[in-house]
Amino acid sequence: MSATKPQPSVIHLVERIAAMLAAVACLVITIVIWRNVSAYQPMWPLPGVYFVELPAVSLAAALGWNLGLSWARPVTWAALGIVLAFSILGAFSVGMLYFPVAALLAVASIASDLRAGQRIAPHVGICLAAAVAQAALMLLAVRWLHPTAIF
Repeated sequence: MSATKPQPSVIHLVERIAAMLAAVACLVITIVIWRNVSAYQPMWPLPGVYFVELPAVSLAAALGWNLGLSWARPVTWAALGIVLAFSILGAFSVGMLYFPVAALLAVASIASDLRAGQRIAPHVGICLAAAVAQAALMLLAVRWLHPTAIF
């Protein structure tokens, strides 16, 4: 008989590593971009708020996985939505650099649901809701700070 116990712990390790890599990658990408962009434009309130928000949500997801907290799964799905929305809306500037972070969060999220035998659809709903909220907030912030901006 084959032992099936080690496989879930290995997958759990994959989730933890993916979440940690996402947080580290997000932090490194943000620091590099911040240093380059701040030389040419003021950082506050935008894009500075985004550059604080993205590492914060990815670190929250990584922290949840590494501490084994019950809210790690939905927070990781929400972080995926937030990073993905930023990546898409910011694709013409720095957003594309955050796609690897979104991919790592997706690996952690999907692997977690598969390991737990949970349906993915409700968590995709969390991801989409977070993405829509992030996109709306980004567009509102730009409209508020630059009323003449055209979308």
